[in-house]
Amino acid sequence: MSIPLILFFPLVLAVGSSAANLPQEAGDSQTLPSVFPWLASVLIDSAFYCEGYLISNKHILITANCVVGGTYFDILLGGGDTELSTDIVWVHPGYNETSFDDNIALLELSEPVEFTENIQAAALPDAAQVVEEGDLLTVCLYESFDSMVCLENVPVLGEEECSLLYPGMSNIFCLLSSPENCLGKSAVIHAGDVEERLVGVASLSSSLGCLFEEPVFFIMTESYLDWINDHTQK
Repeated sequence: MSIPLILFFPLVLAVGSSAANLPQEAGDSQTLPSVFPWLASVLIDSAFYCEGYLISNKHILITANCVVGGTYFDILLGGGDTELSTDIVWVHPGYNETSFDDNIALLELSEPVEFTENIQAAALPDAAQVVEEGDLLTVCLYESFDSMVCLENVPVLGEEECSLLYPGMSNIFCLLSSPENCLGKSAVIHAGDVEERLVGVASLSSSLGCLFEEPVFFIMTESYLDWINDHTQK
């Protein structure tokens, strides 16, 4: 099934080497904004930052490995103009710190955030709108709150290629990193006038980064819709 998708990552990796996959400033596209309005910068215990994604007026989607052990989270939204904080975190019960299975978590804000032009919730995929081998995704790397660089038409690898590096992982898909093209941390389906949907968040990659061609693993958000809805629709 071919669907419009976009992916995002807190780490920088590479994908493909064809001319169609060379980095492009998102602002040069008539259909992609300069920066998606659901980007959140999360400071954990005043120690380090991770990238998160606003998915409702009270919830930030983030990888579990960023927040496990954390006690307090400062959150910047809207290009850094809106600062919030919370100590409420929901880590997926299946998260495994060794294998990185179910590497997904939610931060819950104490009060709803007001949506503006620069603060909006990301659309998630519909149920059964899964990422499949051969789907073409847009992968974006945030350079700053007002700038991102995207790779378009990045093909999803097959299960056999993904399992060569980390066999046995579930609820994931993978893309290829290479020295020529470094990927961002978020994966999005994107198809012209069709609404962008956050279909994947980078979870695991080789410690060698972009030095060699290696798969980069993304949490497939569609697989966690029930768990997400259990917390966001209370």
